[in-house]
Amino acid sequence: MFLSVLWTVVTTREYAPDAMAAFDSPAEQDAGDGNTLAGRGYGASAAWLAAGALVVWAVGQFGLEKEVYLLGALLLGYGLSSAVAIALAKAGRRPTC
Repeated sequence: MFLSVLWTVVTTREYAPDAMAAFDSPAEQDAGDGNTLAGRGYGASAAWLAAGALVVWAVGQFGLEKEVYLLGALLLGYGLSSAVAIALAKAGRRPTC
C-alpha cells in the first residue's frame, strides 16, 4: 500500500492556482450565486420523486429484497430536497447546508 501511495505522489502533476482556475467552466464559477438554482424548473425533482415512488412500488408489488426500499427512499429524499432547494432559491432565500 505504501508503494501505491508513493507512486501516486511521484507521478501526479501539480498545477499553479491560475492554471487550476482555467480548468473551471464559467457555469461552475457562477454556481455560487443561487441564480442558477432559481432558474431551474421542478421537472427534474418530479422525475426523481417518480423514480423513488416507482422503486418503492416495485418492491411491494414484485416482492423484491427489502433493502431496495433504501434506494427508493434515497431517490425520494433527493427529489424532495431538490424541490425544496429550488423553492427556496425562487423565494430569494439561500439554502444552507
